[in-house]
Amino acid sequence: MVDSYPPLRLLLIGSPGAGKGTQSVRIQDNFEVNTVSSGDLLRKNIAQGTEIGRRAATEMKNGSLVSDEVIVQLIDSELIKIGAEQNWLLDGFPRTMTQAKTLDKTLDEANQPLNLVIHLDVPEDVILQRIM
Repeated sequence: MVDSYPPLRLLLIGSPGAGKGTQSVRIQDNFEVNTVSSGDLLRKNIAQGTEIGRRAATEMKNGSLVSDEVIVQLIDSELIKIGAEQNWLLDGFPRTMTQAKTLDKTLDEANQPLNLVIHLDVPEDVILQRIM
């Protein structure tokens, strides 16, 4: 990494099935970047039985989507672990307006604004073919 450039703060967005996970892997393979996947973090924390993982598991067992509060807490703690000087890419987060606003506020407070957003604009028929 060149010292004169700020760390990469990348948000990868798109519909389910658009290829965010595929592109995240490709970016990670070719650049020095930490990928933060909300789905991977959920599975990891549930498997490890962490407090936040138990909360998420309870919500899911009750037939609910995992709350914005739980997801935001997972992402925030992971970004803190990565540190302010490392490159990162968010995959699968934010999914709601509440999550987006909370992320924006968190990054503002940490003085770590996003500096790149990639929107994967894939036609609906292609996404449906992939999912089927």
